[in-house]
Parts: sequence; C-alpha cells; structure tokens
Amino acid sequence: MEQKIFKRVLALVCVIALLLPCTLSMADDENPVTVFVDGNQLVFDVNPIIEYGRTMVPMRYIFEALGAEVTWDQETSTAFGTKGDICVAIQIGNSTMFVNNKAVELDVPAMLADGRTLVPVRAISESFNAKVSWDGNLRRVTIISNSENSEAPSEINDNEQKAGSGTDYKLNELSPADQEKLLGLYSDIRYGFEQKFLFDGLSAYPAEIASFIETQNDNLPIVVYDIWDRILMNQILDIQMNSSDNYLFSAGAEDENAIMAAYAQILNNTGLNAQNIFGVSYEKTPKGKNVFLLSFNGVDTTNPMLIQCRYIGIVPVSNGIRYFTSENSTVTAQIVGHEVTMLCEVNGTGRKNYGNIGSSKNDFLKGIDNELK
Repeated sequence: MEQKIFKRVLALVCVIALLLPCTLSMADDENPVTVFVDGNQLVFDVNPIIEYGRTMVPMRYIFEALGAEVTWDQETSTAFGTKGDICVAIQIGNSTMFVNNKAVELDVPAMLADGRTLVPVRAISESFNAKVSWDGNLRRVTIISNSENSEAPSEINDNEQKAGSGTDYKLNELSPADQEKLLGLYSDIRYGFEQKFLFDGLSAYPAEIASFIETQNDNLPIVVYDIWDRILMNQILDIQMNSSDNYLFSAGAEDENAIMAAYAQILNNTGLNAQNIFGVSYEKTPKGKNVFLLSFNGVDTTNPMLIQCRYIGIVPVSNGIRYFTSENSTVTAQIVGHEVTMLCEVNGTGRKNYGNIGSSKNDFLKGIDNELK
C-alpha cells in the first residue's frame, strides 16, 4: 500500500514539474518552423515539427526543393531521392538511411504525421551535399544547396546568421551559450519551485504526505528532489530544442531513462542538481511537532526584487499539511539597514506573511510553533 501511494505521488509531481517549462516555451511553440532553400521559403501542407531536437519536414517537398527526383515503394514504405549520382533511400520507422548504399544512422527516423511522411531535414539535405543551419531564435532552417546560384534568404542579416555556432554537442552537455541561458533562469525556477510547484505537488495528496512525515518515510525526500530535478531537466530539453547549436540524440534516446541520465549529468556539472541546492531532513519544533524541512544552501540578497527561501517546513496537521517558508526580504533590509527574514505560509489561495523572525533554523521552527493553533 505504501509503495502504491508513493508511486501515485511521484507520478503527480512529475506532471507538476512539467508546467514551468511549458509556460516558458509557450511563445516559441506559437511560431512555426520555417524552411528556406536557396533563398526561397518552402510552403508545406503539413507543418514541420521538432522531434527529439531534429526538424522533420514533409518528404516530397524537401527532395524536390533540392532538385531530386522522388519515387516511393509502397510495399516497404521506402522513399528514394535521386539527383545526379546520389541516391538516398529512407524508410518509415527505420533509423538507418542509405546514401548510395552506404548506411547513415539517423537520430530520428522518418515518420508519418497527418497523412504525410516526415523526414529529418538536415540528414536529407546534407546527403545531397547541401549546407544546413538553424536559427533557434527565428525557428528557421536555412539550406544552401550545391547549386552555383545558391543564396541565403535576403531578409536574414549577418547578425542573425551568426547567432549560434552550429557546433555539435552531446545530449549530456550544453554549449556555453545554452549553459548561460540555463543559469540565467535559475532564480525564476527556484521561485516557482518554492512558492508553487512543490506546494502543488505535495498538497494534492495531503493525507499521504502527512503520513510520510509522521513516519519519517524515506520516499518523501525522493519525491521532493525529483520535483526540482525534473523542472530543470525539462528546461534543459526546451533550451536544447530551441538552440542555435546542435545536440546529438543517439538511437534509443527516446528512452526517458536515457534522457534523464544525460540531463542529470548536466545538472551535476552546472551545480544545479537538487542536492546541491537544498538539503532535506525530518525535524521537530520546540513543542515536538514533526516537520519535513528543506534547508537551502544560500539566498541571493543582492536583488531587491528577489525573494528566496532559507527554509521550507511541511507540517502534518489534522486535515492534511501546512506549508511554511522562511524568506529573505531584501527590500525591507535596505530600508531598515539590517537583514530581515519573514515567516510566511503558502496555501491554495496565496501566501500569508506572519511577520519577521530570526534567520536560523531554530527561529523558523519556533515561528512554526507560534502559528500552529
């Protein structure tokens, strides 16, 4: 029974952890991917999609735009594109493409979508010796074929063309520019985790979480660390998919465990893994009330508009749990001339401020006692 409850809670918080990256990437999803070949924009009857970091486009359009003659073998679901002495064969669902009978491994195989066969635009184009670049900001693929009259789309200026290095990176690493993006999002992600996502995840099953705290269950730390890590992992995915650099997804990378292992390495390398950001422990208030405590490894007191938690305390009560925070107040500190820490509580309708307390763990636990009535 206990394992079943744990799995239900973990499944819920994994969904909660997806909400932040979806919000951050919403603007990008509203802009369709465009494809230019030798300065001419291709018009598709099915929009291109990005699948595991690779842009997929309708097969016949890209073959014909590159000057290749297309034939289709219905029995084997294989497309053949021929141009001069180059013949490309690509089969739906097969991660191996053949160029003049030489095997080429694909990160993403050809697939069916809305009645059309979609193929990886970079792999197809480069098979015909074309040059391909990706502008993540504009969500634009630019292809320069090996024709003598080839030219880039005139509306893209030099600065836009040079926005990314076009360097290939492994799935378990970030380019310097993309690492800077991730680190730049840290404060926003942390605020969302502290004030919303952790609360939402745990309060959905208040009785079960309360029981975990009363019994000091080993599964609760796993759940809490997992919420943080999955928020960061989903943000890494968003950054890589919209990057000007290229990330190599090997065959089988669609396995969630493989992706998580790669992203866990990025979190470790950047110091953004959960256990480097905060510790967890089971504590008691001075009056003996059980508390599940998150202790953060630092707060930013340089930004007057930024609120970060020193501690978060989840306390079991008769009707479930209560969620207390110990927060810095940089604005108030600048006014009064000394450090200020506030005792607050997050609930389903917002956040309540109970006033100032000391900055230590004991001050926080004592403050919780004062509000448990």
